[in-house]
Amino acid sequence: MEDDTLINRIKKFIDSEGVSIRTFEKKINATQGVINKALKNNGDIKGKLLISIVENYTQLSSDWLLTGKGEMLLTEKEKVFSGIDDSKECEILKEKINLLEQLLESKNETIKALQDKDSNGSSKRQHSA
Repeated sequence: MEDDTLINRIKKFIDSEGVSIRTFEKKINATQGVINKALKNNGDIKGKLLISIVENYTQLSSDWLLTGKGEMLLTEKEKVFSGIDDSKECEILKEKINLLEQLLESKNETIKALQDKDSNGSSKRQHSA
């Protein structure tokens, strides 16, 4: 399995944790089947689930999760500092904002595509009238 997509990285992490996909979904408060559906369709998951993953699996590197760069798991030193360093909390908040901005951009692109599709359909209906 390649790590080049977010959903494949999530699956790799689940496998490394030795838990079932359903157990993972429960821990991140995801609807049953959402991960399998995304895997099957090579799709994405909602930003709120990404945030939940990062919050519930503190050993997971959010950099690796989002970009595939670096190591999947944080080092012991990174885990220790994440618990006591306010700047780490700021970094987590920045990552959350970034995730939400990416989600918003994706939704805006979908809206534009639907508007373009609708305007093309409207043009065709006007010409045929």
